[in-house]
Amino acid sequence: MLIIPTIHGSSERRGLYSVTQGKTCSFELHVPYNKRLCGSSHGWLAFVDENLVVTLLNPFTGRAISLPPVPKSTWRSMVAYRCDYYINKVVLSADPSFLPNDYEVLVIYDG
Repeated sequence: MLIIPTIHGSSERRGLYSVTQGKTCSFELHVPYNKRLCGSSHGWLAFVDENLVVTLLNPFTGRAISLPPVPKSTWRSMVAYRCDYYINKVVLSADPSFLPNDYEVLVIYDG
């Protein structure tokens, strides 16, 4: 599945495109446009904002989990660096919906 802009150009919702079926799904997801998507894992999407705060979002349930911020000593050195490309990838070890107290998050960042 690919996340795509909606047909109507909504700034609050995105559509899904099924690559295997070659068509757009009939429903839309509430996914923020003011944050950069930096990963997906176990059905969750990972977004980063301009303050380097990573948020996990389950687009089907709407549940969001804010992660601890990137250590300040790391991002102070990159003030001139574009924060939208600072965090490269986010991966989950398990689905937080099924294992809420037993999952790990790996954040790959350029520091």
